[in-house]
Amino acid sequence: MCSPLSKQHQEKFEDMLSQQADALCKQAQALHISSQALAANGDIKQPNSIDHWIDFLYQCNDDASFQIRRKLEGIAAAQQQIELGLYGLCSDCESPITLERLLQEPSQQRCGICEAKFNQLSASSKRVWL
Repeated sequence: MCSPLSKQHQEKFEDMLSQQADALCKQAQALHISSQALAANGDIKQPNSIDHWIDFLYQCNDDASFQIRRKLEGIAAAQQQIELGLYGLCSDCESPITLERLLQEPSQQRCGICEAKFNQLSASSKRVWL
């Protein structure tokens, strides 16, 4: 199965994802990184790579870091889907994700139906039973 998007749309989403990733990496840098922290972390080769910041943000225990990391993980997954020719397909049912949904959130991994099921399942698994 291949991406249901035209090459023009796919290129537009690649640019959107790249811009989002750059902005998030800068947020991570502003929140947590000084030149000493980079040197202490031992990875100064590609400090703006998504993988670098995801790895670093796993070490941080605050809500802002968690939110940035989750967004970067979604962008990395979407970029991988583009490389595989699967971008725009639901990761659960493989149906096309609507263009409107992708415009709202380019790193979207699920169609509307599967997202609702996922959210319902996630909410029910968080319940505490006495």
